[in-house]
Amino acid sequence: VQVLVDSVVGCLPVYRDAQHLALPTVRPSALWVEAVLADRYDTLGIPVRTSYAEATFSGCTWDTTLTFATRYRDLDHTAQLALTVWEVREGVPQRALAGATLRFFSKKGRLKTGAHTLRLWTPGPADGGWPSKTPGKVPLKERGERGPTITRGDDLRQDQLVVQMISLMDTLLRREHLDLRVTRYAVLPTSSRDGLIQFVPAVPLARLLATHRSIHRYLAQAAPDATGPYGLQPGVLANFVKSCAAACVMTYILGVGDRHLDNLLLARDGRLFHIDFGFILGRDPKPFPPPMKLCREMVDALGGADSEHYRRFASHACEAFNVLRKSAGLLTGLLRLMAGSRLPDIAADPDAALLKVQEKLRLDLGDEEAARYMRQLLADSASALMPAIMETTHRWAQYW
Repeated sequence: VQVLVDSVVGCLPVYRDAQHLALPTVRPSALWVEAVLADRYDTLGIPVRTSYAEATFSGCTWDTTLTFATRYRDLDHTAQLALTVWEVREGVPQRALAGATLRFFSKKGRLKTGAHTLRLWTPGPADGGWPSKTPGKVPLKERGERGPTITRGDDLRQDQLVVQMISLMDTLLRREHLDLRVTRYAVLPTSSRDGLIQFVPAVPLARLLATHRSIHRYLAQAAPDATGPYGLQPGVLANFVKSCAAACVMTYILGVGDRHLDNLLLARDGRLFHIDFGFILGRDPKPFPPPMKLCREMVDALGGADSEHYRRFASHACEAFNVLRKSAGLLTGLLRLMAGSRLPDIAADPDAALLKVQEKLRLDLGDEEAARYMRQLLADSASALMPAIMETTHRWAQYW
């Protein structure tokens, strides 16, 4: 039996000094996960664990495969996996931070496979009893999710390609231990005019700003924290900073066009992501498009161009750009395989499309030069006037 432990997402408890209870003190900590395989009768084998990983305000990442000596065919239908997150912090005794339990088999007796998002119960370890008091599976109604969205009249093949490329780039970044909180979702074309899109609970920036006037106000309602920056939970703001960097770099490399605030979505945990990829590889129906979509409202949510969060955002973007440039051959090679497809933005001139991607990666520059180049692109995109004009025109066109 093998289990991949990826990451835990959420805000860690803040410790307060005994002499200054009003002032939170941050102490470096490390987390590790203990996994126990059991059924309703007994524990199966010896518990296994991950290595230590540094904890941040937004969570922790292990990306570690745990292997049990038990074979799948020896599992009882009541077999379950109890996962406990342990914390080690200087000056504080080791403690069980949270835990969750996942059953191996569905109610119909089928072995569960694939990725699972679990809810952690705090404080304390996972309960391996039957039935467990720390069930990790989050009910559908609590996740705020629903079934796939059915689209008619749209060609989703190009959307599927872009979503797969974004997932690939996210994997490349994670291999370099750079998790930029990229939102992955599935797109399944069933024909050239129909398809399915996985629903992700999020709000378009256009609707969000019309209702709340600013991104900070929306996130403050979703994840308030009076002691956090701008009244937000630190993990939520960190998600926004990282996901903004990923969105800017990835859409820039793929040349995604027709970017307006209805195509940018924000989840309640701060993750920003793009949808609707009808124009890619440099094509754009709007005149004088910026290198990437970085509007004034996004910069304001980062605290302004002179803030520490903006500098952190720019640093993430530069690091991601340099990591992806190392895999230029893989990215362009996969796009070259689509040369024989009938995707509108590739079929017209495949060689020109690949050349545009290579030009954007700037393989002629060193890492430091590429970082300066990316910082200039961010500044140019944030100060561009034409996108603001086109955004106003887009809103008026929808109104009329």
